[in-house]
This record gives sequence, C-alpha cells and structure tokens, in this order.
Amino acid sequence: MVAACPFPSSQGSQVFIKQLSEALMNCGHFVHIVTYHFGENLNVSHLNINRIPTIAHYRKFRAGPSFNKPLLDIFLTLKLLRIVKKYQIDIIHAHNYEASISGCIVRALTGVPVLFHSHGIMGEELHTYFTGKLSQFIARKSSLIIDTIVPAWANHVITLTPEAQSFFMAHGVPKGKIDHIPPGIYYDGCVQNGSRDLRSAYNIGTGPLILYTGNLDRYQNIDLLLKSFKLVVNEYPDARLVILTHCNSEKYVNLCGDAGISHQVVFIKDPSFAQVKSFLAEARVAVVSRVASTGFPIKLLNYMAAGKAIVVFEGAAQNIEHLKDGFVAKNGDIESFSEGIKALINNRTLCELLGKNAKNKIALLYDWNHITRRITQVYKKLHMN
Repeated sequence: MVAACPFPSSQGSQVFIKQLSEALMNCGHFVHIVTYHFGENLNVSHLNINRIPTIAHYRKFRAGPSFNKPLLDIFLTLKLLRIVKKYQIDIIHAHNYEASISGCIVRALTGVPVLFHSHGIMGEELHTYFTGKLSQFIARKSSLIIDTIVPAWANHVITLTPEAQSFFMAHGVPKGKIDHIPPGIYYDGCVQNGSRDLRSAYNIGTGPLILYTGNLDRYQNIDLLLKSFKLVVNEYPDARLVILTHCNSEKYVNLCGDAGISHQVVFIKDPSFAQVKSFLAEARVAVVSRVASTGFPIKLLNYMAAGKAIVVFEGAAQNIEHLKDGFVAKNGDIESFSEGIKALINNRTLCELLGKNAKNKIALLYDWNHITRRITQVYKKLHMN
C-alpha cells in the first residue's frame, strides 16, 4: 500500500487508506504501508508502516505541489523497492499519482504488478493550488498529460466514482483494465448525542448548527459555502456555521469579515476525533460544497454514517438522492445550496428522515466487507496475469 503523503492523518484520503488497510488485514491479507516520514499522533500500532528517511523541516500536511516533493518521492520509491524485495510483495497498491509512478518504477525492477487507485482527477485539482494565470495554464496542460499517462502505465485502475472511470476510459484506459469501486467506511459506534458543552466552549449559541469538516483547498469551494451561508443568515440570524479543519483559515476568516458574517462562522483548527464526532452529533445539517464530480468526499460518508441531514452540490453528491437521503443543490448555485440548508433548518422531521436513510445506505453500499471482496477480485486478476 503506497501513500505519497503524511500518514496517518485525519484527512479524507489518509483515513480511507488506513481503513482499507485494516479491512484487508481482517480478510487475511498481509499489508505493508509505504509512506512519508511523519503523520499525526494517532494509534496505528497494529499497522505495518514503513517510512522514508526523515526530511529535515518538512512536515507539510496540506496536499499539493512542493519543491520537496521530488526528493520525497525518490525516497518513497527506494523504500518501496526494499519492502517489495524483502517481503516478496505480490501487489503494489498505489494511491494517487505520485505513488503510482513510484510503483511503476519498482515494477520495472521487480515485475510486481501495480494497481493505481485514483482518488480524483489531476485536471480538476492541480491548477487550484496556483493563483497566477500562467502557472494555472501550465498546471492544466501538465494535468492532461499526467491524467493520460499515469493510469495507462498501471496494470489496473480503480476509481472511486463512475465519472472518473468514464474519464480515464475516454483518455485511453481499456474497459477491461478499470473498475469503479466506491470507498468504504466503518459505521459502527458513531456518536449519537452531541455535547451542549461545545456550544458554550466555542460561543456558538443555541441556534441551528451547520457543519463542515475537512481541508480548505480551493477545490472544496469554501467561498461558495460562505456565500450560501450568508443567504441563510439573512433569514436565520441565529444559525452558526462551524468549520473543523487542519488548514490555515485566515483567507476565509477575512472573507467572512467582508461578508459581515464573522459572528456566525466559527473556525476550529486541529479538532480531535472526539470533537469531530461530538460536533457531528450536535449539528442540524452537514455540508459538502465541492462541485467536482470525479472524486469522492470521504467526509460525505462520515456525515452519512453519523445519520446527518446533508446538503451537497450535485457534482459531489455520490449516490445521494435528492430529498431521500440528502438535499442535492444545483452545481455552484449558492441560492439552491442555501435553500437546502434553510429547508432543513425549518423541518426537523425531514432532517431526521434524510439522516436515517443516509445511515441505512452506508450499511447497504459502503460496508468494508463488501468493498474488500471486490478489491480482492482485482488482486486475483492481477496475480493471475
């Protein structure tokens, strides 16, 4: 299992990799994780984690390009090569692009097949890390090349969404070489009751609480979320938007000030898992403001597992059915998004119904036992070839 990122971490991709590794181990697979030299202080003593040598002063958790990345990925490739040889690894399961490139280099030296597990499309994300027009132009052109070449190099491809599967097939990946398998999630033991102490501790008040969890990178469209929430505040001034994140929020704090909603939006940095669960339980509505359709927001599964009513743009509404297990807003339409939040603030019965249906769908479609059976079938196909 190759992860070109800090590990473990409470960020979506890393949570997915951790839970996938655990689920595969529970099925009898012997799993080694090859990753960067650092991660959050989380309990992963039960996992076989193999780290690259320490790179002094590099502890960047945020995704995106960096001048240090080439050196990190060279070390990742060398570490992967040692692990593959030492433990006679059968499959290199590479998450995202850098890991897949490392995997293909090691395959050339060892013959071990590479499974590229795509968490999204480079063309939808890379340019969002740049601000200049020239740099964005270069990023878009580079993304097209990467999106065409890297999946083709791998022996097989797994995508999290059917949209990503269609994209890669349109860019040259044969139908027999690619599968769409959604992510799984552990859904037992979710918090059922929030803590009212949270409200007093963070001066949130007693009004309806709207929750966002996760990073603040541009592809998350936090600006659309804040614009939508301003429309909500115009009608429900006691509503509060709580944003739980590990990212620097200064840019969006300033946007809240410009929009006149500073008192209604609360940013909480580096929350613990316990705090996230408590806020989820206390929230009336949980939101996903991404508009891209080729990734799968892991936060969406967390919201569903917690039985929350969800408002989401249609681009990120993976398997969410409008007014059945969530409110699906028109893509990028802040009025539609705000209407969804207001409808759920105004109707607790609807909130409970959508949350209940969402939680039931988790058990039906995103159980790890079901997901790992499908992934194991891909492993068998690779091993036989």
